[in-house]
Amino acid sequence: MTPFGWRCVCALFGILMVPVCYAFMRKISRNTWIASFAAALMVFDFMHFTLSRIGTRDVIVAFFIRCCPGIR
Repeated sequence: MTPFGWRCVCALFGILMVPVCYAFMRKISRNTWIASFAAALMVFDFMHFTLSRIGTRDVIVAFFIRCCPGIR
């Protein structure tokens, strides 16, 4: 429960969100190029970069929302 711990965990989830974004778009579009483009957009998105560095819970919540299957 230190500032370094919060930032480290959020940075880890921010890094893990890139392959999750790739897998999500690959499943939706069934196209490798579109999935790669979506992952590249996630890498170069400054809002995602900022949120994963300042230690807020938004990145962790977004990671688990993106990992969940759709509610039926």
